Amino acid sequence: MMQSEQGMKSLWKDFVAERDIDARSVRPEILDSWERCRGRVDPFQKVNRKISTGKEFNEVLERSRELLEIGGPVVDALYKFVKGSGFVAVLSDADGYLLKVIGDPEVMDAVTQINLVPGSDWSEPVIGTNAIGTSIVADRPLQIYAYEHWCVCNHVGVCSASPIHDPTTGRTLGVLDITASEYARVHPHTLGMVVAAVGSVEGQIAAKRSGIRLERADKHKNLIMESISDGLLTMDNSGVITHINQRAVELLSLYGNPLGESIYSVLKKRFGKQENYKELVNVLNSRENVDGEFVTIYTSSGVIKCTVVYRCMWENDVVTGKTLVIQEISRIRRIINRVAGNRAQTVFSDIVGKNVRFMECVEMAKRAAKTSSNVLLTGESGTGKDLFSQAIHNASTRMDESYIAINCAAIPRDLLGSELFGYTGGAFTGANRSGNPGKFELADQGTIFFDEIGEMPLEMQASLLRVLEEKAITRIGGRDSISVDVRIIAATNKDIGREVEKGNFRYDLFYRLDVISIKLPPLRERRDDIPLLIEHLARKIMATLNKEIRRIDPGFIDICVESDWPGNVRELQNMIEKALNFASGPVLSISDLPPQWFEGLHRTAADPDGREERKLKEAGSMAERRIIMESIAKNRGNKCMAARDLGIARSSLYRKLKEMKV
Repeated sequence: MMQSEQGMKSLWKDFVAERDIDARSVRPEILDSWERCRGRVDPFQKVNRKISTGKEFNEVLERSRELLEIGGPVVDALYKFVKGSGFVAVLSDADGYLLKVIGDPEVMDAVTQINLVPGSDWSEPVIGTNAIGTSIVADRPLQIYAYEHWCVCNHVGVCSASPIHDPTTGRTLGVLDITASEYARVHPHTLGMVVAAVGSVEGQIAAKRSGIRLERADKHKNLIMESISDGLLTMDNSGVITHINQRAVELLSLYGNPLGESIYSVLKKRFGKQENYKELVNVLNSRENVDGEFVTIYTSSGVIKCTVVYRCMWENDVVTGKTLVIQEISRIRRIINRVAGNRAQTVFSDIVGKNVRFMECVEMAKRAAKTSSNVLLTGESGTGKDLFSQAIHNASTRMDESYIAINCAAIPRDLLGSELFGYTGGAFTGANRSGNPGKFELADQGTIFFDEIGEMPLEMQASLLRVLEEKAITRIGGRDSISVDVRIIAATNKDIGREVEKGNFRYDLFYRLDVISIKLPPLRERRDDIPLLIEHLARKIMATLNKEIRRIDPGFIDICVESDWPGNVRELQNMIEKALNFASGPVLSISDLPPQWFEGLHRTAADPDGREERKLKEAGSMAERRIIMESIAKNRGNKCMAARDLGIARSSLYRKLKEMKV
């Protein structure tokens, strides 16, 4: 039972003086608070002395920004409800620091005298039993009357307060309080009003956070959809677009923002007659999932080729939503080519040479790169036809597109068709169920290099001719024609004109391919390039072998220049790699050449039948060594002149020096 004001005053005095009191005469929550305060808080305080100002208070406000944004207006509304009744409304944080105080002027004057002002600390350890601080400790709504307060500065008022809890975690965010200046002004319903206001604050915090979460989720969804490199649309059950990413707008070349419009009306406005986009409509009308369906859309400016993935969302056997993913064929092609390594690596600056005839070939190839005409590269094996092909592609307008090389002699004739033109699902036994694109589709907008074109079967030559004429292919097992734009570069080491005469190569295909013809000279006809090639290839090979040679002996270069190199640059590269593997010192010399290499050296005009070489052998090894060394000394180390004096080939002299380990 609530004590009278005077009775409560007497109980407070006795408790403060540490005299025995009837504990049943004090409410349990008040007695518990007094027990916590006794000996710790001065009960005779006439004013709250702990006030935060300046930077410290600004930090308090910053920590409670959300509470102030929502609780502040509620405090204002609560005060308007009791305005003129001798009340002040207070909002504090979870530590008891007052954030906002609003009330009738006369009451504000009174509470200011005891520092019930923003920034002051009204926690229980600072100012003893009071509705704000004690409700924080008790974690429940409390109404505290006059002498129930611990400190004398609060004995004239009555406070009604309730903690505000975080709707997510349940922790205390702050306290809402109504303080009356007179005991008689307070009614128990005042606390109910405070509790209702706290419920409003907590509800608004929950709603705001929910709104923020929804907004963030929506932004996250938009971010995800816009980060997808494919076009993506979502629709309701009737086909109204509920979301569309920018990529889909670009792929379909749509105008404006079609959000909220029917996909069917959008397609009709954009593409006209339904037959122009009937394949896409068939997908949209499907009640089954669709994976990787090829779709062609015809527009006035060209053809849009793509694959689509389609999904329906079901609820109780009813379609409630649809999702369409549009994948551009050219992008899929680029990804496949990137993974498969279908890129040209060589550029013209990688091609080494200074020979006049060879450089004429390079200049012709550079001019060819500026056109879209087909190119035919001829020359012996190992002359660099594949390098020229790559360089032409990389200097052309197709340099960013795919480059696919096909060796016509390496693919079995039974597989060449499916390799070039692809196939539909189930076209033959063992075929991929969903089909497979061919090299022409993968190379669309790029370049195909047909190496050893002379080995292509006649029946496949006819198919290739048709592609060149129609600029379209049909997959094996398929009916639809697929447009392709591919630049052809072909190469052969055969006399292709002679093959035409023999009936092994179609003359009409030959004239289609032989628009720009470049014949690469063999290495024996560009000996002046061999020293450059040795230096270039040695650096390149050393990098892969993780080996370093400081210089190359002139004798090594001389003997290489003398060779005829039937395997051309490829053979030269092979020999240099062998020599580098044999090399044990910092100088690459003749002694590093593999012994079997000397067996293939050709005799020169200086000693066509080898008679002089046999003379040296017959003279005996010691005499041979003396004769050779005297000749080299006489010619001041010039081995070319020494060989001439001895009447033998330079290669023979170098081999002898190697045998003598000189």
